[in-house]
Amino acid sequence: MIIAMSWSAALSGCIDGRWSPVAHDAHLLGWSVTAAYGAAALAAAWRVGAGSRAGGGSRAGGGSRAVWIGVALLMVVLAFNKQLDLHVLMTVAGRCLAQEQGWMAQRRAVQAALVVAAALGALAAGWGVLRALRGRWRAHAGLLAGLGLVAAFMLLRAAELNHLAASLGTDAIAGPALRGLELAGPCVILVAALRRPAPAPCRGAFGDP
Repeated sequence: MIIAMSWSAALSGCIDGRWSPVAHDAHLLGWSVTAAYGAAALAAAWRVGAGSRAGGGSRAGGGSRAVWIGVALLMVVLAFNKQLDLHVLMTVAGRCLAQEQGWMAQRRAVQAALVVAAALGALAAGWGVLRALRGRWRAHAGLLAGLGLVAAFMLLRAAELNHLAASLGTDAIAGPALRGLELAGPCVILVAALRRPAPAPCRGAFGDP
């Protein structure tokens, strides 16, 4: 217990000064992106209710609602992260942990593994979204495009934070691409959420469309 408390204090001391819970992007572009995430979150939450009123009793409708709920939560997390830089906190904590445990020399391999794990996680999440939509991909093309942009931004950001962009020779385009993708993703999702939901297909007395 004493060892754990000592290690926790050492980690906290290492992080202190490198990260603080204040607004880190308190400028026009930063607040614009934060507002875009917030607006997309509200629009996704509205879409959950709109989907219920438009015939959400079907399995397809239930899947769509689950996706929009997940999107709303993701946008909220990204809105907070935009200002608090929680990803920087995780990066700093990882470096401090590497220093404390003596594997600083192997940190590049660990960072690469984490980026690969993030990419695999994004693919798994994408597959889950496609399964939840149950073939209604065309009706949710805007949402899928927006999520793709958000995923691309997050992967590029992870590569930049872990210095993989420079090793891959993509650091020259990482900055402009990140600025564009970060704002484009939530904006596309916002537009997709505000579109009128497609009505559920009518079914006859015997369940035939």
